[in-house]
Amino acid sequence: MSHPTVLLRLRQAAASRAARLAPALALFLACSSAAAQNLGVTVLRSQPASGADATSDARRAKPPAPITLFYATDAAETPQRRGPFTFSAAPDASPRTTDPRPVVLISHGSGGNAWTFVDLARHLVQAGFVVAVPQHAGDNHTSQSDVGPPSWRQRPRELSATLDALAADPAWSTRVD
Repeated sequence: MSHPTVLLRLRQAAASRAARLAPALALFLACSSAAAQNLGVTVLRSQPASGADATSDARRAKPPAPITLFYATDAAETPQRRGPFTFSAAPDASPRTTDPRPVVLISHGSGGNAWTFVDLARHLVQAGFVVAVPQHAGDNHTSQSDVGPPSWRQRPRELSATLDALAADPAWSTRVD
């Protein structure tokens, strides 16, 4: 098969996938258009697992610090700048409710960070979720010391450690479900 033919088939396959996903995305956006809530954002610093409760896997996993949390708040949003990203949020504001909210974990890509997901986080927060984005150790926007498959194999452990950190955090343990 010639190179142009392969490219054409790849483009057709991508267009077909996009067409199948469009209705689901439209439904998601329609369902998340509940009453607007302000976006709160805070960064938690977790501690690495240690002691008798830590499994050998958890000890080998690098701590998922920092963890960026997005959540609903009644506090006023102000313009925020994080690197090249500008967005509106209420940093370190009190959460809107003390009722437990379901958590959505987002794993950023290689060399990534939480700030690329602000718009998605805003939609998820308006739909009633708390969004947690751990910064992956050695494979993020500030450090590329461990990029690639070894880092990717750590991601499930880092995401699990993120949930553990939320459950252990006095301010968030009762606010996430």
